[in-house]
Amino acid sequence: MSHSEENSVDVDVVAARQKKIDDWLPVTASRNGKWWYSTFHNLTAMVGAGVLTLPYAMSNMGWGPGATVLFLSWIITLYTLWQMVEMHEMVPGKRFDRYHELGQHAFGEKLGLWVVVPQQVIVEVGTCIVYTVTGGKSLKKFHDTICPDCKDIRTSYWIVIFASVNLVLAQFPNFNSISVISFGAAAMSLMYSTISWCAAINKGTEPDVSYGLKATNSTDAVFNFLSALGDVAFAYAGHNVVLEIQATMPSTPEMPSKKPMWRGVILAYIGVAFCYLPVAFIGYYIFGNSVDDNILITLQRPSWLIATANFFCLSPCCWRLPTSYSPTNWRSNRYYNISVTLTYHSKIQEHINPSKEYILWTRHKSPTTKLILCHQTEVNQTHKRQTHQTHHAMRIYKPKNLHKTYHVFAMPVFDMIETYMVTKLNFSPSTVLRVTTRSIYVALTMLIAICIPFFGSLLGFLGGLASAPTSYFLPCIIWLRLMRPKRYGLSWTINWICIFLGVLLMILSPIAAMRNIIMSAKDYKFFS
Repeated sequence: MSHSEENSVDVDVVAARQKKIDDWLPVTASRNGKWWYSTFHNLTAMVGAGVLTLPYAMSNMGWGPGATVLFLSWIITLYTLWQMVEMHEMVPGKRFDRYHELGQHAFGEKLGLWVVVPQQVIVEVGTCIVYTVTGGKSLKKFHDTICPDCKDIRTSYWIVIFASVNLVLAQFPNFNSISVISFGAAAMSLMYSTISWCAAINKGTEPDVSYGLKATNSTDAVFNFLSALGDVAFAYAGHNVVLEIQATMPSTPEMPSKKPMWRGVILAYIGVAFCYLPVAFIGYYIFGNSVDDNILITLQRPSWLIATANFFCLSPCCWRLPTSYSPTNWRSNRYYNISVTLTYHSKIQEHINPSKEYILWTRHKSPTTKLILCHQTEVNQTHKRQTHQTHHAMRIYKPKNLHKTYHVFAMPVFDMIETYMVTKLNFSPSTVLRVTTRSIYVALTMLIAICIPFFGSLLGFLGGLASAPTSYFLPCIIWLRLMRPKRYGLSWTINWICIFLGVLLMILSPIAAMRNIIMSAKDYKFFS
């Protein structure tokens, strides 16, 4: 065999191995995504824990600056997202499937990795940690709302429960394999955001509401304002998975992937505005500067609606109550939907007889998701009052929304880890490798979440340190370097304005958020 033939065989072997790896890795395994997948994935990536803290951010900025920052962030991040979509296939015949690949093309192989990967990893891992904290707190709030007399359970235990579900869901191989769940999660994002501001309106403005800044002195006011900027930046942190989402879409010369991707992005950003702006403005208007860093914690009534909103943070579920529902007339409705939500720590039992087929509800059993059409109910009279307080007409499908957002951000991290394992450490692509690496990752984010459950300050820290570069100005720097727009022209000027604002945000916001974390940590006990 000649030398050229040997080289040809070697090239074929390398190409075959690379194709096998690409077909196994989560980002490049499937390229049959639809344009609406872009909507679901981007909306789910964007609308998560960040929306719940926007009223709190408003309370630290005030009406004028707060509204300006929210609108300006929406415009800037939509612009930088458009830049990334356009640059995905800027080189004919090549696709930049990952953020760091675009960075390497702009800055070089080594520098591009160092510019992009650390920031991307901080955002994605940090987001998973924050959503684990939020998931645990939402579970705890849900439990405390539906069962106020039950024994108090530590937040740490709820975080473990949330992470246990993530451990199972982490085994989905790629983005397209969770597209249906992503649709449900996007729908639930809209629903629990709507519930948040509708419940606030229902509650009415607080009698002693104040719209002054939360801080009592100028130093705290400045630091809280800067930290609030980071909260807003974190809420618009979806750019770190944009190229990975676009990589799942087919592309041809006649129909490049940027067309369906941008179509989905526009619809997703309309959904973002619908979720963010009402929650931020109405939540702040109702509660003023007394709002908590998670508006669902501030809301207390009506309890069934707040319990539902907290659960919607965790699962795509649809709920329906009888038109004339109230605690006193619920038995008078002849037909209504019922299924068991999450119930705990009690010996109370309720027997239901739908068409003489008995189903037992007990707080020692796991939740059920069965839909029951009830003609009549037979309630254990001894515990009638207690069951009215804890059971409400809901229909629950599967635990997923913060879970889904968690995995939208975790998937690129899985891709990085698995790429390193099979290309650098020469592991063979296998299910065992996938299960092992992903399970370790979920466990580590869970442990960190238990140790640092400072929800609001974490958002500000991560938002300023990493979300600001990757969402606000790094796409602009890459655009200037690769597209080279005319100096002092409109595109050049807009990009430099975004860079200037983003750099200020990156420098100032983490300092303020870290100060708040340190102050919060004074009275905190680990594993509380």
